[in-house]
Amino acid sequence: MATQAALLSQLSKPAPLFNCPRRHRSSVFHALRSSENLLISTSKCLRIHGLMDFFLLGLLTTNSHNANDNECPVREKNNQLQPFFNPETSSKPSIFHSNTDRSQPSEEMFHSERANYAILSLTQMKEPNVFVYNALIKGFVHCAHLLKALQFYMSMLRANVFPTSYTFSSLIKACTLLLGISVGKAVHGHIWKHGFDAHVFVQTALIDFYSNLNKISESRRVFDEMPERDVFSWTTMVSAYVRDGYLCSARRLFDEMPEKNIATWNTMIDWYARLGNVGAAELLFNEMPAKDIISWTTMITCYSQNKQFREALYMFNDMKMNGFSPDEVTISSVISACAHLGALDLGKEIHLYLMQNGFNLDVYIGSALIDMYAKCGSLDRSLSVFFKLQEKNLFVGIQ
Repeated sequence: MATQAALLSQLSKPAPLFNCPRRHRSSVFHALRSSENLLISTSKCLRIHGLMDFFLLGLLTTNSHNANDNECPVREKNNQLQPFFNPETSSKPSIFHSNTDRSQPSEEMFHSERANYAILSLTQMKEPNVFVYNALIKGFVHCAHLLKALQFYMSMLRANVFPTSYTFSSLIKACTLLLGISVGKAVHGHIWKHGFDAHVFVQTALIDFYSNLNKISESRRVFDEMPERDVFSWTTMVSAYVRDGYLCSARRLFDEMPEKNIATWNTMIDWYARLGNVGAAELLFNEMPAKDIISWTTMITCYSQNKQFREALYMFNDMKMNGFSPDEVTISSVISACAHLGALDLGKEIHLYLMQNGFNLDVYIGSALIDMYAKCGSLDRSLSVFFKLQEKNLFVGIQ
């Protein structure tokens, strides 16, 4: 237990504060906390997510080599690098073992095989650099092998390979998907330790991480202590407030933004639409200096969800007059508006438009068409669309 605690302390070891600007020191202490408290919380999180095996593996490899040896996440035998598995005797490494049926190909098997080849490739490299580790960590996160991503990060540190901003962006994403607040805070401490406390991209990722775990005060603290912010940092913080339901705070921050992008406008409009505040959504929409297809679709959906179907159709016509082509979401919303108004002729025109422009008759558009024709009294057309659907679900069947 003593050696295990020592290894956990390495993960939660706080950054030196003597090189840290005074205005950041409170945030450092808050992010890292005391070593004892962070050690306890991290240990509990590791047990929940099954990370103890990974730390024990790291403990074994650490104790079996000299401190100055460069290490890779592999075992050594006769001075030859060996992978975790033997490709001649096992089709898959044990770290990816699962109880799922392997008789049929699956996406999980595909990702596991690719991960196997990535590990095998790493074993053939004499001194993997940070770009190799970054690619491997990012690949593990992409394939949902989140624990392995954290394991290879620790292996990278033991190999004296220093992380970059790309390393931490992948690690933060892994912590977000794991919902691991304690491990995420430990990674936050490593960010400070390695000098990325002022890196806009990394700090923006931390804002998103804390907000996804409902730690909005932590998100705001990171945002406030950023020495520089770009439009994406502002947008992420606004979106964090909106996602957690703090609309007043989101609106105040939105009004303070020195520069607004379309995504920020769309976020605010969408949230007002969800609250049923059509007037506020309209006001923001009309104030937008530039609009994209998402802006128009959000406003059309806002009208449709709040039973203002004629306004939705007027907005659809304005969108086409402004040179925007509708997408599948726009089409579904407009067809729904036609169904509620009984506008059969307009519904037919939209049906013809989507057929002439190569739209895929998926379950969403198909369901909207079936509902529209049925409500307009054209049961034959409704059945015709139903039988043409390649995929059907229960929702389609009960239209």
